[in-house]
Amino acid sequence: MGRICGPGEDTAFRDSNERTKKMAAKENHDVTRRRVLATAGLSAGGLLAFAQSGVAQQRTKRAEERAEKAQEKAKETEKDQARVSAPEDLMREHAVLHRLLLIYERIAARQSRGEEWPAKTLSESARLIQRFVEEYHQKLEEDYVFPAFEKAGRDTDLVAVLRKQHDAATALTRSILKRTPVSPRKRPM
Repeated sequence: MGRICGPGEDTAFRDSNERTKKMAAKENHDVTRRRVLATAGLSAGGLLAFAQSGVAQQRTKRAEERAEKAQEKAKETEKDQARVSAPEDLMREHAVLHRLLLIYERIAARQSRGEEWPAKTLSESARLIQRFVEEYHQKLEEDYVFPAFEKAGRDTDLVAVLRKQHDAATALTRSILKRTPVSPRKRPM
């Protein structure tokens, strides 16, 4: 049950009650203010995160676009390198043959001086000449280049000499492969 107040107590009670209400209102205001600030902070953080994600997405998109352009450029460069003219291709193949013949010359020089020479290197070089030069390069020349010259009636004497050189090179390669003690490797499939 409620307490009965005297004449002076009622005012004190009211004052106390009003102070309590003010404090509660102030606390409520503080709580509300905290909520507003927290909500605003979260909202601002959310907006910032959203904005940053948009920036990050734009940066990612730009980076992807740059990567795609770089890949396209690399493909174009690769295509340009693949577009080698037939004469340039023959010249490159002759450069490979020239390097292999330098190996032959060095080994022949060692043999003539009575020095040891690398049989495996000689055998592997001969196998490379057989596979690349004879079975690919010479075949292209004999099937396409030489007939074109002969049909046109141009440099037929040169073509005859080149055919003889091919035959002599094939015989030399067979001889080297027979005489080198290194067993032939299996061809890769």
